[in-house]
Amino acid sequence: MVVEMVKKNVWIKRISTKSLKSQFNAIIDLLNKKNTPYYVDCGALLGIVRDGDLLPWDNDTDLAINSEDLGILESAVKDIKNLGWRCEFERFSEECDFATTKDIRVLKISDTWLGFFRGPTRMDIFLLYPMDNYRCWSAAKRYMRVDRKYFDGHEIIKWNGRKLRAPKHYRDYLTQKYGDWSVTVKNWSCKGELTIFDAEKTVVGPALVDQSHKT
Repeated sequence: MVVEMVKKNVWIKRISTKSLKSQFNAIIDLLNKKNTPYYVDCGALLGIVRDGDLLPWDNDTDLAINSEDLGILESAVKDIKNLGWRCEFERFSEECDFATTKDIRVLKISDTWLGFFRGPTRMDIFLLYPMDNYRCWSAAKRYMRVDRKYFDGHEIIKWNGRKLRAPKHYRDYLTQKYGDWSVTVKNWSCKGELTIFDAEKTVVGPALVDQSHKT
């Protein structure tokens, strides 16, 4: 499959569904070509499974990869950069039950704004760390975990002429994250994700935010 080339050097900080999908397609094509063991995750997985497409109100997409496959992801970063995207690894800001401040939390892939500065983040690739019978990760200063069975292997979802890697039992996995994911929640925040079990020390208030307003 020919890797799709898209515009990454933006002059206005603007995100469109078309540009987001183009970037998602280009990176998926690259990772598939390199046999990178990624997983489509979060809103991208939800939209594709429930609605047959990326969520039109999302301003980024999410993938995940097991931490022991970090070296494979690092080898793909050069190729992602060659497509014109800016890539930055972020580490954990504090020690936690499953990772240290030396460990990579996420790879952020973004546009280049005005040719020099980091533009809007378009994709996050989260690292999943083992802890007992769980896979754990961090987002929005929260710590999440699910049964590791979802990431011991993968399933294939066909979408947009492509084969996407998804967690095993991905419908059950979505229920673990979102509860009744058949209900559309446009103003959803990952601070309300049902997989949250703790938060960074700087978080004031509950780790899991009540998110009952649905539209």
